[in-house]
Amino acid sequence: MTTLQTFSDIEQFPNPAAPASGAARIIGSSRGLFPNPMFDRAAGRLGKLIRDRAPHFEFHKIRRGGNHAVILVNGFLSQGDHDTADWEAAIEDKFGDATWYHLDWDACRGPKRQAIELLTLDSLLKLPMFSMQPMPPVVGGMLSWHAAMSAAERAGELLAEAIQRTPDWRFTLAGHSLGGRVVHFALKGLAKSPHKRVENAYLLGAAVGGGTKDSACWAKAAGAVEGRVFNCYSNKDAILSRLYRGANLWMSEPAGHSGIVLKHAGLFHLDCQHLVDSHFT
Repeated sequence: MTTLQTFSDIEQFPNPAAPASGAARIIGSSRGLFPNPMFDRAAGRLGKLIRDRAPHFEFHKIRRGGNHAVILVNGFLSQGDHDTADWEAAIEDKFGDATWYHLDWDACRGPKRQAIELLTLDSLLKLPMFSMQPMPPVVGGMLSWHAAMSAAERAGELLAEAIQRTPDWRFTLAGHSLGGRVVHFALKGLAKSPHKRVENAYLLGAAVGGGTKDSACWAKAAGAVEGRVFNCYSNKDAILSRLYRGANLWMSEPAGHSGIVLKHAGLFHLDCQHLVDSHFT
C-alpha cells in the first residue's frame, strides 16, 4: 500500500494533472437527446469546454499565522483574480491569528460586469430555444457557468484531499457563489474521514442545490464539520434564481437563494435578504 505524501503547509499541495472528465462524456452524449439543433451545438461546445480544460488549483497564502488555516474560495469568473480585500475585512476580527489562504481554482476568467450584462433576465428571455439562429452571447456565458459548476465539484474533491494531506492543522472554509459549491463538495469528501479537520464553514450565495433531494449530501457535509456550516442566503439573488436554475433545467433549488431544506444540528440557516441586494453585493 502506497503512503500518500503529506505536507507541512497546504500551500505545498501541487496543481494536479488534467483528469479525465466524466462530465464531458455525459454532456457530450446528451447531444441529440432533444430535437433542437441549438441544444445539440450547446451540448457539444460544453462537453468540449470541460474536456479540453486542464484543471487549475492553487493555494495562495495571504498572510501567515498559526496552524489554523482559513481558506477563501471565490466564485464564477474569479480564476486568476487574487483580490480578497472584501474577505479580509470580514474575517480580521474573528480570525486575526490564523493563516489565510486564497484558493484559485478553475472558475473561468472574466470581469463580473460581463456576467451581470450577459445574465440579465432580458437576455435569458430572448434565448432562441427553438431557433436555427447562431447562439447569442448569453448562451456562451451559460456554457461557461455550467463548465465551472462541474469544475467546482472537482476542486472540492481536491480541496478535501489537500486538507487530509496537511496534518496537525485546523481549517475554516469560506466560499461565495460557485466557491460555496467547492466548499460543499470538499466537506462531502471529508465526510469519509473519521477525523473532523474543519471547524466551521461559511457559504455566501452558494451555487449548490439545497432542496429535499440534496438532503443526504448536506447531512454528509454537516457531519464533516466540528462546529457548523453557516449558509447565508437571499431570495434577492437574481443570478442564482435565474442562471443556476436555468443551467439545471429548473430541477434544483440553489441553497444560496432558497436556503437548505434539511434541518440538522450542524447546519445554521441565515436569511440575509435584508443585507444582500444581488449576487455580487
